[in-house]
Amino acid sequence: MDWERLSDEQIAILVASILGDGEITKCYAYDRRMNNSYREHFSLKQLSYRKWKQRKLPGLLYLRGNNLVSRSIPLMTKLFPYFYPNNKKHIPFDLLKDIHHPSFLLKFYLDDGSLLLSKRFNHKKKEIQFTPHVALYLQAFSKEQVEQLAVFLAERFGVTVRTSGTPSGTGCYLKRRE
Repeated sequence: MDWERLSDEQIAILVASILGDGEITKCYAYDRRMNNSYREHFSLKQLSYRKWKQRKLPGLLYLRGNNLVSRSIPLMTKLFPYFYPNNKKHIPFDLLKDIHHPSFLLKFYLDDGSLLLSKRFNHKKKEIQFTPHVALYLQAFSKEQVEQLAVFLAERFGVTVRTSGTPSGTGCYLKRRE
């Protein structure tokens, strides 16, 4: 893939952003645009994070109200079929081979991650035990894609996660193994 002079870190951030909160807009037949663009809607509480992302991708992303967007550019047009085959969001495993920078994990967690705390009561010791878990909510993707992503994360970054069930989305998310 020709990433148009983006650094390894920028590629990692862009791909994780599209997988997470972002989307590549579609060009329609009646549209004046020649190329696709990037769009990410956010709440104003997340403004500082979106400014950080904009600083990491200068000249590519800019703020417009409470949206982080790109212009209509050839790069987004090239990326669209990888992320949206059959017009449904998809994890582009062909592109993940270009991802090596750990910012991918950071960006993925900041967009779709959560810290979960499970608690257990030990009545004999009269104590409450809390166990933290990191979760990545990827409910837009099929269970097969999420499982394949878990393999990628283990092989590329040494992060072991497993799928876990949830009643929302496609029914699963990734959870850091204990």
